[in-house]
Amino acid sequence: TQENYLPIDFEAIKAQGYDFVILKIGSSHSGKSAVFDADYEGAKAAGLEVGGYYYTYSKTHYGNSNDARDVINWVKGKQLEYPIYYDLEDSYLEGLSKDEYTKNITCFIETLQENGYYGALYTNHNWLYNILDTEAILAKFDIWIANWHSENQVWSELYNTPPLSMWQVTDSQPVIGLEANGGNADLNFCYKDYSAIMKK
Repeated sequence: TQENYLPIDFEAIKAQGYDFVILKIGSSHSGKSAVFDADYEGAKAAGLEVGGYYYTYSKTHYGNSNDARDVINWVKGKQLEYPIYYDLEDSYLEGLSKDEYTKNITCFIETLQENGYYGALYTNHNWLYNILDTEAILAKFDIWIANWHSENQVWSELYNTPPLSMWQVTDSQPVIGLEANGGNADLNFCYKDYSAIMKK
């Protein structure tokens, strides 16, 4: 809860050479993250570029449309330099057809885009290559992939085809400034100049 929130030292994170953070905006089950606004303000004050993600549990077009509209309300008035990511990875959602997944992803992201926000997909290696219609999704949207078991391989070896835009290498990168919250964070490499894209 907000009352138990332990502030992140975003100044220390910036001082280590990190350029951007992707903050949790909320989820279908828990609603808006209680710390999103505080984290946004702290990251921006430190000079970090900011994006966000929304963790989905919605299986229907209707649910995804409503979720996207919630996100739009929650980020209203905020300046983002990175996309808002549709986080699709929960086992609860397994069992839909590839076409249904593509429609749900499209519904969420296009609702964002129709309202002036840059939407993209976050998912993991298993979902991207075994569950989703990757080719259909990449034809429309950027993809950020989590693959924590390939730290010794370079991006071009892993993902030259298809061309993905961001890679989450690990979920346990030690980061100064996060001591009050466990000390570790996801580490990501971005291969697209989102700040320039947003300005355009």
